[in-house]
Amino acid sequence: MTRFLTVLLLMLSVSFVSAAQSSKDWNQWKGPNSDAHSFCTGLIDSIPEGGPKLLWKIDNLGTGYSNLAFSGDQMFTMGDFGDQCFVLALNRKTGKENWRTPIGKSGGDYSGPRCTPACDGPTVYVMGQFADFVALDAKTGKERWHRNVEKDLGGKVMSRWNFSMSPILDGKQIVVPIGGDGGTLAAFDKSGNLLWRSTELKDPAAYTSAVPVVIHGVRQFLMLTDKTLAGVSPTDGKLLWRIDFPGKVAVCSDPVLCGDVVFASCAYNVGAYGYRITKTGKDFSAERIFEDTKLASHHGGIIEVGDYTLRSQYFVVFEVLKFRVHQRCEFTFVLFADLFQTGVDPFLELLER
Repeated sequence: MTRFLTVLLLMLSVSFVSAAQSSKDWNQWKGPNSDAHSFCTGLIDSIPEGGPKLLWKIDNLGTGYSNLAFSGDQMFTMGDFGDQCFVLALNRKTGKENWRTPIGKSGGDYSGPRCTPACDGPTVYVMGQFADFVALDAKTGKERWHRNVEKDLGGKVMSRWNFSMSPILDGKQIVVPIGGDGGTLAAFDKSGNLLWRSTELKDPAAYTSAVPVVIHGVRQFLMLTDKTLAGVSPTDGKLLWRIDFPGKVAVCSDPVLCGDVVFASCAYNVGAYGYRITKTGKDFSAERIFEDTKLASHHGGIIEVGDYTLRSQYFVVFEVLKFRVHQRCEFTFVLFADLFQTGVDPFLELLER
């Protein structure tokens, strides 16, 4: 896959949002709060005739699926070049490449890295498609540490499409699903030392990332695999609750919390499911309250907005679900679907208001 489709999502979001600087950075997968909610202000009322002004353009980000993370005056992404997978740092104002560091071999079933980098300011954390979990100096690109979670820790993914999860920053730790008998979810300190694994949850990792949420006043990570939806303690990896999930082939979309209900979905005729999470004393439990085999999110992901979820099957076709009553709204909408038919080379464009 070319980088066009992946980076187009950023281009669309920037097209609608003012380029004014924010006090926050979109520094990891789905933003600083891992909920895909933008903190930008100054939305434009309409797109100018002829489109927003082009500030700069990049046409050489390599092969892959990695999105971009922003921190300070830099942007970070990943891509395959030749026989190696690289992490790239780009100047946020000019688009010029600051550094490029190899972290492992290129390729995979559908070539290219899948991870979106995470940056805490001084350090960038990434997961290569072949399980290379690496920390790099954000200014220079110099490697700080490197672990292969498959070889070192017995990590395992559910099917053939390689390691696709993104690391999530959580205070002094980095949390990332690695799968395997030692525990599906793992936390590392910022020196690369293993802090804990979810030893009560040992499924192979899916193509999802950990989702930090608060349910009934208790902070936890949602974890979705092809067998299980679970809540995991962020302090020690203990299982707070779990319920069976009928995933198969490739579980790609992160689960989403809406009130006390978790929405989880998979393609391949699996569909979408809602699970109400309850708490009695210190004990949690989960109950499936609805299913819809026709409502599925494959790669596109799910976003919670108030009482609604926005679900994308792939990239640009969205459907709205009035979530708490499981009522599908009477419309869908498409964003710039014609752009996917242009067949252009991969590029990144930064647009101004």
